[in-house]
Amino acid sequence: MATLTGSPQTTANEDRGFTNDAVWSTPNNAQSTDNNRAIADVDNDDPSDYLNCTNFTNITSPPAGNVIQRIIVRIERQSESTNCEDETVQLMIESAGSPVRTGNNMADTVTEWPTSDTIATYSFTPAQWGVSNATSILDSNFGVSIAANNNHASQNREARIDHVEIEVEFVIDETGVTDTITSSTTSTHDLSLSETGLSQTAVSLHSVDDLFSGDDTGLTQTISLSL
Repeated sequence: MATLTGSPQTTANEDRGFTNDAVWSTPNNAQSTDNNRAIADVDNDDPSDYLNCTNFTNITSPPAGNVIQRIIVRIERQSESTNCEDETVQLMIESAGSPVRTGNNMADTVTEWPTSDTIATYSFTPAQWGVSNATSILDSNFGVSIAANNNHASQNREARIDHVEIEVEFVIDETGVTDTITSSTTSTHDLSLSETGLSQTAVSLHSVDDLFSGDDTGLTQTISLSL
């Protein structure tokens, strides 16, 4: 199992076209964990715009043939008060040269965002995310789209994101890899026969197969017979 882990180098607000847009200000603040945050002032009973995070450092396509086992998204976030929760946590995959939300929305719509920075982890297989398990999806347009929701009946809430990280676990394709085993073991078997009391003795020597898996070049069997 191998892993790739990175932070976004491209972060941007995506307008959802609502009357009262909750725009993510300073979206670049979500690129590192430094207590500088991307912030959206979310109206009551409304979701925020999308915060799209792509072009993750260190996450590039491994050699073809490798298979993704799990994609883990970590979001370090907080809210100014209660009633703020996930609205969207969805992967972005390249389509026609641009990142597009793809697959299943894995948002936790039950757990409220805390009032201090806490990392929420979303760890799912590609099938659960609803995307391909081919590592070819891991390009500069790969990433995650995030939106918050304010379920308070009458008051605005600030949703704040300090950092976003993605980790990808994948299995390395070992097709064509050959393990070579060499041995130079010498085995000697001594056989002694006594003719005392014997009028005739017939001796038959048979080669014994070694229980050895691999290349037995250099393996020598010696049978010594003393009469």
